[in-house]
Amino acid sequence: MKHKIAFGLAAAGLLGTFIGASGLDAEGQAGNLAFLITAISLGIMGLGLLLEKKNKKSVSPSTITRSLTNDIGQKPMSGVYQMGDKK
Repeated sequence: MKHKIAFGLAAAGLLGTFIGASGLDAEGQAGNLAFLITAISLGIMGLGLLLEKKNKKSVSPSTITRSLTNDIGQKPMSGVYQMGDKK
């Protein structure tokens, strides 16, 4: 669920950035409003990207070792070379 929230924030920020950037050539108060929309949208998009980065889990060496062996500690399909096996 956290990944969906982070993706939604990033997507909404990107959409808002496009909308705000389309009005940046305007003069006066409209130009200032477009700049404000763009800046806030970039902040929202950055927040979404930071949340996504925080949610990613690192893979520890023990996890890799456990995934290469079955319940009795032997490699599955013994006798058949797998990717990463030394010949």
